[in-house]
Amino acid sequence: MREIAKKLKISYNGVYYSLQRTEQTGSNQSRKTSGRPCCTTEQEDKYIRVSSLRNRRLTGPQLAASLNSTRKTPVSTSTVKRRLRDAGLQGRVAKKKPYLTLANTRKIFIWAKEHRHWTEEDWKKVLWTDQSKFEVFGSHRRTFCLIGASFILQQDNDYLEKKQAAGILSVMEWPAQSPDLNPIELLWEQLDRMVRKKCPSSQSNLWEGLLEAWGEISPDYLNKLTARMPKVCNAVIAANGGFFHESKV
Repeated sequence: MREIAKKLKISYNGVYYSLQRTEQTGSNQSRKTSGRPCCTTEQEDKYIRVSSLRNRRLTGPQLAASLNSTRKTPVSTSTVKRRLRDAGLQGRVAKKKPYLTLANTRKIFIWAKEHRHWTEEDWKKVLWTDQSKFEVFGSHRRTFCLIGASFILQQDNDYLEKKQAAGILSVMEWPAQSPDLNPIELLWEQLDRMVRKKCPSSQSNLWEGLLEAWGEISPDYLNKLTARMPKVCNAVIAANGGFFHESKV
């Protein structure tokens, strides 16, 4: 064994344990080790999985805090996330979807069928309009208020109606509760991501960041948003006027 160790330029103990392992197992492969012991029990792993399934909006830190309230030694959020992945559960951002009535679904379906044969050049003639909110701090969640039964929303469409009557412009009939159809929604998301990377700290800083980010958006990106509209129409038709998966567009 010493001659072998000297010839291979390895330690004597390395040769000894290698030969011993081969004699005992019939192979020179390393034995399987147990690895680092799991810091959570099977019951705790089941608790993490069941808690997440019961409330899909619970985050990793929230699940870790709930589990640690019953433990002497706390576990980390990373450990909880690993247990979720082991259970086949992956974190995803919940996208807000408006409620679609049967009547609205039919209107969206009809709209998509009427525009399914529009070419990319046709869609380039559309002036898309929408609004969005950008905040320096605070939550992006919607805040609801109570309104009376006699509440009336007023908007002045006289200008657009006069322009349409004069043949200057044509107003597209737009189905209600259909934000996924408007490509500006994707533009707002892209703009928000770009601004967040700039870490605005004040209102004026946010406005500067918005202007800077807006100038960085390329015409090619805007053309891609327009070019996807024929596919959007086909996806809506395939979904019978309901919600469609962005991966299908």
